[in-house]
Amino acid sequence: MTIKASKAVVYAAARQDLKSFVRFSFQLVHPEAEFADNFHIDALCYQLDRVRSGDTRRLAINLPPRTLKSFIVSIAWPAFMLGHNPSKRFFVISHNEQLAAEHSSLFRKLIDNPAIKQVFPTLKPTASKNTELIYTTSKLGGRTGLSSGTGLTGMGADVIIFDDPISAQDAASQKTCDQVAKWMKTSAMTRFNDLATGPVICVMQRLSIWDPHAQLTENGNWTKLVLPARAITKTTVQVGVESYHTWQQGALLHPARLPQHVLDEQKHSLGLHGYQAQFMQAPLPAGGGLIDVTKFKVYSSFPRKHPDLYLVSIDPAGGGTYAKSYSVILVFAVFDGHLYLWARWRKRVEFNDLKSQTIAIISKYRPQDVIIESASSGKPLLEEVHHFLQTRRRIDSECTTLLHPFTPNMSKEARWDEASLLVSEGRLHIPNSNRYAWVREFTEECRAFPEGSNDDQVDALSQALLGYRRIYDRAGESRVHLLSRRG
Repeated sequence: MTIKASKAVVYAAARQDLKSFVRFSFQLVHPEAEFADNFHIDALCYQLDRVRSGDTRRLAINLPPRTLKSFIVSIAWPAFMLGHNPSKRFFVISHNEQLAAEHSSLFRKLIDNPAIKQVFPTLKPTASKNTELIYTTSKLGGRTGLSSGTGLTGMGADVIIFDDPISAQDAASQKTCDQVAKWMKTSAMTRFNDLATGPVICVMQRLSIWDPHAQLTENGNWTKLVLPARAITKTTVQVGVESYHTWQQGALLHPARLPQHVLDEQKHSLGLHGYQAQFMQAPLPAGGGLIDVTKFKVYSSFPRKHPDLYLVSIDPAGGGTYAKSYSVILVFAVFDGHLYLWARWRKRVEFNDLKSQTIAIISKYRPQDVIIESASSGKPLLEEVHHFLQTRRRIDSECTTLLHPFTPNMSKEARWDEASLLVSEGRLHIPNSNRYAWVREFTEECRAFPEGSNDDQVDALSQALLGYRRIYDRAGESRVHLLSRRG
């Protein structure tokens, strides 16, 4: 009696709770292996529950290899969903038919287990014979395994899952990445039975700066669950409706499955670029990685309430056509010679909008110093800000803001080499990425420099660090004359 009652409790839990079903399913498919629980599994199940409830329709998941991401997303979750609604139709798309067949085989091993019938009595296969890649329920729902590039004419799905839609070898080619991403967007994602409500999940380890994840999520409202093998900063990870896991900076993601010696072996085997992509979820472009972002200090609060001063660095869009490239404004709070990046503004705008934003930021922060690149399109902005400060001083005797034109006289790489001294000394601090969504984008651009698709934020950062050094750090030199001051 005790055993039967215990089984009944286990079946009920597996029926009602995805995490319990994942554990239950793993033990059915891998009876000889131990289920190594971890917070990332809770986070993954939480996000999948949000897809099920309709809270999100676009979910991108980046996790290192050997973290059960495919088992959970492509095998256990479709089985769980079909158990609750046997009429649902799933596409699970992998980079080749062999991988699609492997996942389909594990799904069939799970779904055909007699214990699953105890959890979901109404989940039954169709009377017709299923194939290696296709499982159809008696309610005409089911799971279809596919490979990228497959013709989909006449086919439809309620849910589409992309699970490693491109191989590591193919991801090295931007042309191939473009082709796969185009097929995903223009072919696969048009096959929803309901285009207005159909959810799509992309689960993969990062492979390159132009891989399908990058191209799929560059537009649209995507929920992203990105967990590297080691925490880059202190991070709060949501693992339930009102539950969170605090992941300390430097802590391993899953010590039981990815201990330090395994990560060291993978780094040696894959090299820096491969390791950064597949295990740290931060791919570098060829030739990138000049900036070591691990040397950026991360802060959650200022050392004290009031900084010694504010410094603003502005990199106007180049080429004189503001609407076609980004302009960037960075605001730093300075405490005892340490620069805390406090705010960032980045946008493609026309000149008048840039001028208005610049004046608004100066008025808000009342910075001691404003540094503006004086090349081409920065020159008219310098004139406008110069006029604004002159007018303001006539009505506000406490206005002490000084304007500094910055003329680049060396390459971007050389500028960073000189500016990086403050970083190596531990004097650059950036906000925790949990606080501001833009911090991850800022960090990724720095990581990709000098081969990233954009470097406007890096230019503004280099300018700020160089400007601060020239204004304040050179002993015996007057602050007034170091940057051709204009006020």
